Amino acid sequence: MNKETFYEIALLSGMISAITYLLHVVVGGVLWGGYSHMEQSISDLTSIGAPNKTLLSVMTNMYGILALIFAVVLYRLIKQHDSKLLRIGLLLLVVMEAVSFVGYMLFPLESSGIEQFSFQNVMHIIVTIIVVVTTISFTFLLGIGFLRIQRMKKLGLYILISGIIITISGVSTGFVIANELPIIGLVERVNIFALQGVIFALSFAMYREYKSYGSLKLL
Repeated sequence: MNKETFYEIALLSGMISAITYLLHVVVGGVLWGGYSHMEQSISDLTSIGAPNKTLLSVMTNMYGILALIFAVVLYRLIKQHDSKLLRIGLLLLVVMEAVSFVGYMLFPLESSGIEQFSFQNVMHIIVTIIVVVTTISFTFLLGIGFLRIQRMKKLGLYILISGIIITISGVSTGFVIANELPIIGLVERVNIFALQGVIFALSFAMYREYKSYGSLKLL
């Protein structure tokens, strides 16, 4: 496999990772009778003691590996770009994917639920906070960065709008948990699906760019 083919596959892995993540949510909900997408968090699907944890953990691990490969390769291809916003934004994307992959693997949610503040769940929440902060940061940096590039304005606008949605839903999550509102699943899905939409769109745009020009100069 030559370098160009590897880069193309790596850039495609972002789209595949987003699809894999969505599939694990859908499949997990179907297999777990009585599971509520409205009231339960996505982490419940792979929590300790969850009925289909083994299968769904395989899917989330696949997602994590693919997403991390995409982020690292994309950063490597763009790190020489003049835009400091893009470079920092993509570095934060790498950090987010790495923390998400390792953190959630080490600290899965306990079956008692996120409302129970055991050591395991507290660590899970800390990982989530890091992921949310880095996600909000990288979406705004990339959104603004791409808006400054003429042929990437639509991508920049989409990422920026998604960043606003992620910020609002992320802040809302704390309010929902604190007030024990039965919509934690809904709010979390708005947040995470918006993120997966960003990854999919970024992967598609960068793959098309690399395929067309053989580089990611984005001029």
